[in-house]
Amino acid sequence: MGKVSGTRAEHLRRLRLRWVHLLLGGALLMPYFLLTTVVISVAVPGADPLRQPGWQLAAYGLSLPPAAATALLPLTRTLESTAARTLCRTPGEEPTTAPATSWAARRRTAVWFTLHLGLGAPVSGATLAIPPTAAVLTAMPFSPELRESRWQWHWNTPDTALWTAPATAAALLAALVAAVWAAGALLARCAPALLGPHPRTGWPPPRPAPPRSPPATGSPANCTTASATH
Repeated sequence: MGKVSGTRAEHLRRLRLRWVHLLLGGALLMPYFLLTTVVISVAVPGADPLRQPGWQLAAYGLSLPPAAATALLPLTRTLESTAARTLCRTPGEEPTTAPATSWAARRRTAVWFTLHLGLGAPVSGATLAIPPTAAVLTAMPFSPELRESRWQWHWNTPDTALWTAPATAAALLAALVAAVWAAGALLARCAPALLGPHPRTGWPPPRPAPPRSPPATGSPANCTTASATH
């Protein structure tokens, strides 16, 4: 029983740490996202990326390439590897914290940075939106004010039970936890390949060739050397 509870506690701790890691990715994407929204608002008349969902998705997608470009800086791997080792709980070999000096390492760091920010942004948005929505839906059957306000539940009709609101709240929270678990597991699986000292191709790195043993006494090479000396 103690072993099962310990395993469950470890899984919960891993989920919490990976959740924080994803929230960090969402926070890191915000400067690129805000810059992209400004550029879209200036370049496209009538576009409002802060209120129109279509333009919000466009700004989200267009903010990832600048983030990938800044990840080519050598110290980006140091910062991202430190965060991944602390929060991501990667299986197998841990990411290296040395700066990315080769262009191959920089490209892999850029892929990781884009993946981290690209997954962290929607998880951060869902984390901000779903818990308050779930709280309102859960309290709706017990609050006439909520049922009569603009938060009115769509299925609050005489022929539909009002308990569907709390059930939907539970489903939203379960979907959020499942999304966090899946995104965190994906990052943890990709971290050794993208932040490690060697690419996944040819992993593990090739072993150095064994040292050559000196030629045995009486071999042709020794005989030739001896004759040349005489």
